[in-house]
Amino acid sequence: MNRLVIVAAGLLLVASFGAGLLYSGVIRLDDSPLSQIAKPNIGGPFQLTDQTGKPFSTEQLKGKPYLVFFGFTHCPDVCPTTLMEV
Repeated sequence: MNRLVIVAAGLLLVASFGAGLLYSGVIRLDDSPLSQIAKPNIGGPFQLTDQTGKPFSTEQLKGKPYLVFFGFTHCPDVCPTTLMEV
């Protein structure tokens, strides 16, 4: 029982120290390699090429609800299931 209390107290001490470093700014999560990846632009106008090679854009969809879904040309389970749900 005493060993469990000592381990729990040690973990609490380490967690508190780490939280203090984060709070004080000594450790910054902004500097991680993942934060350097550009944030995606979600939504907004787009222009694509349809299956016949002609341009297709949001201009042709004005006034209509639409959903853009990118699936794979060969996807045995996830793509058909997702399309059925949509």
